[in-house]
Amino acid sequence: MRFSNGPKASVLGLVVGLAALALVPHSARGETSVGVRVGTSGFEFGFLYNDYYHADDHVVVGCSEWMSEPDMVVALHLARVADMDLEIILDWRRGGLTWYDITHRCHRDTNIYYVDLPSDPGPPYGRAWGHWRKHPRQDMRMSDDEIRSFTTLRALSEYSRQRPSEVLQMRRQGKSPSQIAGKHRSKSEDAAPRGSESSSGKGKSNGKSNGKSKGKGH
Repeated sequence: MRFSNGPKASVLGLVVGLAALALVPHSARGETSVGVRVGTSGFEFGFLYNDYYHADDHVVVGCSEWMSEPDMVVALHLARVADMDLEIILDWRRGGLTWYDITHRCHRDTNIYYVDLPSDPGPPYGRAWGHWRKHPRQDMRMSDDEIRSFTTLRALSEYSRQRPSEVLQMRRQGKSPSQIAGKHRSKSEDAAPRGSESSSGKGKSNGKSNGKSKGKGH
């Protein structure tokens, strides 16, 4: 049977398309979206991107093609605390700058990564812990690995409302970020940061960069 290109053909095409979509399993369709909830596959820190940093899904997906998730957490943290345009930070990182150098380009120092831990936590935290114990809240040259570790620890601590030392212990026990967040926090709770032992004392964050930079790229 042949069909014309008139209205009937258009309606038939729409019906066939909707029927085909209905046959696709819901789980398979869900795998194409950003993992923005605890337990969703695909993104280890997906719930942080959506509920804690309020990041744009398309930006997260695009960055996942060339940077690690812990690096994405650092970029979002910097954009928040320094009130910098996220795209500027991502461009600097894509250009090969270290997180230490990018932090200073944002007119901040490594004090913004400070997390209060009661005892020497060992690597990769121990070197910075020892420095801050002798020189409270002073700037120091930190490696990318140290900055990633402290930043993800802070984010998980504030999201799950658990002390950093407790989160660190669970991580070393093999708990995943989603397990830590899902065990100690209901999905309906507000994810805004609160005062805790991980506070840097630099003021509260508004959760999302307003797209304006207080400084320009060098």
